[in-house]
Amino acid sequence: ARIALGEDVKPDHRAIPHATYTEPQTAGVGLQLDEARERGADAFEETTDYATSAPGYIAESPGHATIVVDRRERVLVGAFIAAPAAAEAIGEAVLAIKTRIPIDVLADTIHPFPTTVRVLGGLFLEASRRGPAEHAS
Repeated sequence: ARIALGEDVKPDHRAIPHATYTEPQTAGVGLQLDEARERGADAFEETTDYATSAPGYIAESPGHATIVVDRRERVLVGAFIAAPAAAEAIGEAVLAIKTRIPIDVLADTIHPFPTTVRVLGGLFLEASRRGPAEHAS
């Protein structure tokens, strides 16, 4: 819309979220693991079962959350959620991808409990514990 109105802006296609308002909601942003690897990233993913998390237990809801991380760059490149409030929770991942926030900063960020975004926070922590990629000499 801003482009149509004549503003000089360019969309950042790496950070355009999508959401589906089903039960539970689904939302995502960025690259899936295979896409990240095809583009040359040393990527890995962390996944968790939403139903076993505190908000999943409280809501009695199934679902999952997955993040994709570039190990070399130590940044988030994708996030996918199927859970209550997924559409709202994906916003943090959109901002992280757009601004290339280091995974260690995301892991050190306090997330409100019990929320879906807190589940992402746990994944950020697990990803940060993997450590940086080892480089050959």
